[in-house]
Amino acid sequence: MAMGASGHTGSGRSFLPIPHPFALSLSNGCLSIYLKAGQGLDKLSPNGGWVPRVKKHALIAHPDSPAHALRVGSKMTLVGADVLKIQYVIVGSVGSILLPSVTSPGRQDELWRHTCFEAFFAIDAGYFEFNFSPSRHYAAYHFEGYREGMQPVFLPVPSIDVEGDYVQGDDARYSLTAWLDLKLLAASGLGNVGLTAVIEGTDGTKSYWALAHPPGPPDFHNPDCFTARLPAPDAP
Repeated sequence: MAMGASGHTGSGRSFLPIPHPFALSLSNGCLSIYLKAGQGLDKLSPNGGWVPRVKKHALIAHPDSPAHALRVGSKMTLVGADVLKIQYVIVGSVGSILLPSVTSPGRQDELWRHTCFEAFFAIDAGYFEFNFSPSRHYAAYHFEGYREGMQPVFLPVPSIDVEGDYVQGDDARYSLTAWLDLKLLAASGLGNVGLTAVIEGTDGTKSYWALAHPPGPPDFHNPDCFTARLPAPDAP
């Protein structure tokens, strides 16, 4: 059956136009149509709208940070309904970054003092902070309010994968991927997300990266940094 650019067929029935490029997936008798969009991969929902499944965001260096020849990006992917995959990617002079050595996964405080990737989740009562180190250590905290009432959160050790640890060159690539079980957080009423990074140089300087920066010194806890939304889950 031929379909014109208007989304109508010769039978008089109307269909939603499918942009190009797109991909099809058949699972349990259900056909899903995925669109490659500017902010990630979208899925055609049963009501005819495009539902974001992957969200990509550039991280911005704080204006007071040293000028490192780097670009930092992030990608959030919802795997199923309750597993969030967060990937941080650095492109540029990766050899200028001081990266902690990879060790056995485990919990450790004060990871933010060195190269570290972070995720903040606003909830009904405060927010959660997660730290992911290139060493594969992690930390998690709950705050009742802005920098108030901090309590450590003890969760099963999240899976953290790193690639390109010691790549040299001006166009090198380094990535850290963390997997979070959202079932442990969803009961708190998840809201906006802040994705950030502290990058320590081999010269001892640090640069601070976030989705957005409020006026003043770097402050990842400021709600103005929480500008992302979680990808939408699959429709039942």
